[in-house]
Amino acid sequence: MEDVKLFCTDNMTLNNGIQGPSVLRQCLAYAMFDAAGVIAPRCNFARLRVNNTDLGIYAQVEPIKPLFMRRRFGEDTGHHYEGTLSDFSIERMFTFEPKTDETDTQYRPLQAIVELLDNPDDAQFESQLGEIIHLKSFYRFWAMEILTGHWDGYNGNRNNFHIYIDSTDNKITFIPWGLDDTFDVALLDETQIYSQSLLAQRILSIPSMQADAIAELDDVLNTVWNEEAILDRLQNMGALLDGHMDPLILATEIEASQAFIVERRQQVLDMLEQMDVVTEVDPPYCLEEKGFVEATFETTWGSNSSNDLLGSGSIEMTMDYDGEVYFTNTGVMAGPYEEDESYDELIIGGELDPNNSAMFVPYINYPSELSSEGSTIDVDDAFGRIYYTDDSGYFFEIATLSG
Repeated sequence: MEDVKLFCTDNMTLNNGIQGPSVLRQCLAYAMFDAAGVIAPRCNFARLRVNNTDLGIYAQVEPIKPLFMRRRFGEDTGHHYEGTLSDFSIERMFTFEPKTDETDTQYRPLQAIVELLDNPDDAQFESQLGEIIHLKSFYRFWAMEILTGHWDGYNGNRNNFHIYIDSTDNKITFIPWGLDDTFDVALLDETQIYSQSLLAQRILSIPSMQADAIAELDDVLNTVWNEEAILDRLQNMGALLDGHMDPLILATEIEASQAFIVERRQQVLDMLEQMDVVTEVDPPYCLEEKGFVEATFETTWGSNSSNDLLGSGSIEMTMDYDGEVYFTNTGVMAGPYEEDESYDELIIGGELDPNNSAMFVPYINYPSELSSEGSTIDVDDAFGRIYYTDDSGYFFEIATLSG
């Protein structure tokens, strides 16, 4: 069925709250982000029944889709990416997932912030960052990740977040996601302010920007983080769920969340006092160097329009991926990149096992003006990935070749 809506909504997300069985935490966290002026999804509770089978209570989280963008930004034609272990560096930029047909799959809207973060001039960074992102909104987003204990978000783990680049001003807005493991009493043992993201790391290393970020955190503490009001909201949510779920689980979750709410303010203030050096950014372990590909090849220009990768061109290829990889068959194609005429593409295929069609596929894009005799493609001009596929039909990105 097309264009089917329920209460003006054409889709929904139901979360079983596996990391917070009462589903209280994430709805409370989304409400707190919203109260702090951070654009965030709405959240409520839903009892799910399928074919008369009661599946229990779920958190119904507003999907971050075009309808959400129209409601919060007034338009839905900007660039929308989801971050999963993602950040604004050459190594991690390609882990951002484009979410709409309008979103640039070449990641050009992110290039400016990648380049600015790579610029060692702090004065230029400070003066130009506000032209690329909604800076005050980011400070408050950072503050709420800290206060709610969203350790698995952008600034704690570079995970579970969305960014939207509004087509009206071309600035990045951060949107929280995956808030099911917030308000966790176990997080009261934390000693470090969340600063794993490249943005937080750089901002907190510049005294004037650190002062601005902490000022927003202080403002949130003084205006939004009202323990009495938050505890009342928690109790009201608990009352809604009373009688609809295991009473022991509900009581345990409420008690644990209460302890977190009461103690979090002082814990955060203590962490700020000890913030002499912010957390060192970890290496991109999900994209760590695994090896190399070396190849000499010949192919026909325009062969990328063919569906026969292994039957195209000729190639001698050596690949090391945690040990040398041996191929039973190889092929190579090249030609214009159909999604963007300013880029061309080179696609290499190496068959690993003909019995299940298992293949490694290095895939490289580069500016089309470099497709001329005598040109050299520099690593800074190209970007690419290595893909793996087999007859299971599962096709996924496993590595980044270059920036």
